[in-house]
Amino acid sequence: MREIAFFDLDNTLWYIKSDIWVIDKNKPDVPILKISPIEFALIKSGIYLKDDIPIDYNNEVFYISRDILERIQRKNKNIRFANLGISYSEFFDENILNKKEVQLLLNNIKHLIGKDVEVGVLTARSDRKKHANLLNKLRIKLKEYGLEIDKIYFVAESIRSVGFQDKVVYDKNKILLEHLIGLTIENNHFVPIKKDVYDKVYFYDDLKSNFLTTNALQDYFDFLIRNSEEDCVEYINNRFENNTLLLVNNLITNNEVNPFETKIIKLTPPVKYPIKNVDHKLTVKFENFKKN
Repeated sequence: MREIAFFDLDNTLWYIKSDIWVIDKNKPDVPILKISPIEFALIKSGIYLKDDIPIDYNNEVFYISRDILERIQRKNKNIRFANLGISYSEFFDENILNKKEVQLLLNNIKHLIGKDVEVGVLTARSDRKKHANLLNKLRIKLKEYGLEIDKIYFVAESIRSVGFQDKVVYDKNKILLEHLIGLTIENNHFVPIKKDVYDKVYFYDDLKSNFLTTNALQDYFDFLIRNSEEDCVEYINNRFENNTLLLVNNLITNNEVNPFETKIIKLTPPVKYPIKNVDHKLTVKFENFKKN
């Protein structure tokens, strides 16, 4: 049985303190205020719409809270509101990234030492090239334990995915499913382009929301099957005749006694329904993630 374990990076294999900046558009290299990714996720969720304090920058509009506005004004009481902007420099500026202190969280991967399991990185970060030095530090340390990274996926299309996880989560699930099935997924269906295939795929992530979404991998698989051509469905059916396909989904708990909350998903063989019978709500659900 061929196996691979995919790990998220942030708070799973490493911890790097990275914040989003509120900036003066005329001085974009100097932050007025730093906001944590969790706080920024709340901003992007629209939770502060009622406060009606927009920051319009780079074709994006962010609604901040009155508390955040007060914090900005305490830092720079003369700032003109129209000059405020948002910067992701700590996530993509190579000079800043290379100066970051990295805490490697090796306890989350040491259980694979000596096991015949390939290792992959599957992260919501963007721009792998700019993370080369950080990845090299991780590679060197893992080699000390006899572990090597075989595959690396940075699934965010741009840094603007920071704090907006829905599409990124489904792109992670896409990678996991491709490696279980052995076919490529494009535009919400399987296409006859082969991928490296594994009978057992492990996934490790620190976010509960990601964990719960990945637990519904069967629903995503069924959706893709309904949109796929017969030749792909036949290929997939043949794979199920000879293999048991398992996803072992692990939530990082940071508990030394029970480091992972684990859910095992055994994929069931596909049933090809006519397109007209596809559940409209399910179709909308997954297609919306592709549009975001």
